Amino acid sequence: MNLLRASGSDAFPDPGTDPRLLPDHLRQESNGEILRCCRAAATLGVHTLLPSGQRTLVRMHFYDKLSKAEISRRTGLSPSCVSKRIATALNTLRAFVGFCAEVYGALAREESCGGSCEAQIGN
Repeated sequence: MNLLRASGSDAFPDPGTDPRLLPDHLRQESNGEILRCCRAAATLGVHTLLPSGQRTLVRMHFYDKLSKAEISRRTGLSPSCVSKRIATALNTLRAFVGFCAEVYGALAREESCGGSCEAQIGN
């Protein structure tokens, strides 16, 4: 399944179009490979980690470009509830993307040292 082009009503475009879905330290990253990894992780996180309610709010706010007040009107949730649920979803996604970026970095370091990185662990 291509996670960047998932079908259905909860389909999301490439999350890299909105840098708020990435952890702060990755927003300005110039390495294209790590950004592709992060975008794939964000998409995976949206589809696998977020409950459907949070996923819907994230889609409405970041991809449909609706204000939190408009989301509140459409969903019947209070504006503060919308804000809190979106913030919770973003925290979850940022933590997951950050974790995936660390794993990617560790794998890249291991490849660059030709498998002799065991001695470098902890450095």
